[in-house]
Amino acid sequence: MRKVGTKRGRRGAALPIYWRDGIAYLDGRRWGKGRHPLRVQGEVRGTKDPAVAERLARELVDGWEGAKATAERLGLRPEADFATAGDSYLMGLQERKRSDGHVQYMHRCLLRALHFFDVVQAEHAATAAERKRTRGPRNLGTISVPDVRAFMRWLRSHTGRRGEGMSDGTVRLHLAALSGVFAQAISDGYLELGSNPVTALLDRPSAPRSPTELLKPEECALLLESARTIVHSGPGGRAPLECVYPLLAFYLYTGARDGEVRRAEVSDLHFAPSPAYPNGWIRIRGTKTERGERVTPMHPHHAEILRAHLRTTGCIEGLLFTTADGGPVGDWRKTLDTVARRVGYTDGEIRTRRFRTSYASHRYTCDNVDANTVRLEMGHSDLQMMSRVYANAQRNSERMGAEFTYRLDRWAHLMNQSTLEQLV
Repeated sequence: MRKVGTKRGRRGAALPIYWRDGIAYLDGRRWGKGRHPLRVQGEVRGTKDPAVAERLARELVDGWEGAKATAERLGLRPEADFATAGDSYLMGLQERKRSDGHVQYMHRCLLRALHFFDVVQAEHAATAAERKRTRGPRNLGTISVPDVRAFMRWLRSHTGRRGEGMSDGTVRLHLAALSGVFAQAISDGYLELGSNPVTALLDRPSAPRSPTELLKPEECALLLESARTIVHSGPGGRAPLECVYPLLAFYLYTGARDGEVRRAEVSDLHFAPSPAYPNGWIRIRGTKTERGERVTPMHPHHAEILRAHLRTTGCIEGLLFTTADGGPVGDWRKTLDTVARRVGYTDGEIRTRRFRTSYASHRYTCDNVDANTVRLEMGHSDLQMMSRVYANAQRNSERMGAEFTYRLDRWAHLMNQSTLEQLV
């Protein structure tokens, strides 16, 4: 690690920029901070450009000194500035073994919050006094319940690519990230106990009821048969996803999340029987936390599909599902729409979330399977999700019985015969 100090700060001292593995960091101990990667906004990794590093370091130091001056003027703790507390919260998430995807999502939420409290709120202030109060960089002690409510309204005014406003569920995630920053500052002793304005907000959105509808066993069997019999040719001679049949089966027979399926590797399949798993087992690589990694049973029909897939591809290592050119599976919703359209669904009606819900719900109805078994297979930390969302199959579908299967002949008596004939 080498130190570079070519530029001077406000007080005449060289800015302590360090380099590790080619990435620039700023040692903030002089300002009561930790080590900060010098990262351009929107970038995941720190910069490798010395000129950019010096500019970012200067901006950080100016912000810290400005926040300190503001905090001293208002009688607040300088260490409780928003940006520093946010960094501390994100580092805490990493220490608690949260996945990279979760940390990056919380980071994006906090960037929006930082932009609102440092820039937007002051721009829309009605009076000079309000502009002075909300001018960034903000200290957490200056953010009140009305400020959080204004942030919530601002989030709802955002429109996505489809022209829709931000949903209550997404607003809740932003508020959760903001609340985590306040909780971290309280834990670090920079704020008083009970000074979290997010928890004091009574009109924050409640958890939305899951809109995901359960697929009945016969519907799952029809989707599998449609994927198995689909013609692999597309417009202009472009072939669609050729592994759609085993890919769809993996979703239906494991209940894995979308990212978990894409990360599945050949080495995760274990066909050898064991006392706990007589038909073999599958390792699921978790995407939310390290504890999310788990094991699910390999059901007999699924084992047949996977063996046939491996014989066809000849693959003995690497990703289990790939495109025709060997790359990882990307957005395959158009192929999924083609599969679903053949059995009467409209485009967009079938998405992978429904496969996860269906697996957990139908697994409940297997003989000698209890809620805790399903919880472990799904990777949940408690039974709350199981009882709230997945127990619908107890009253909304027929029981699986001895074998968990979506074989066509097992459920053919419940299917529309005309639909079956279209797949032949």
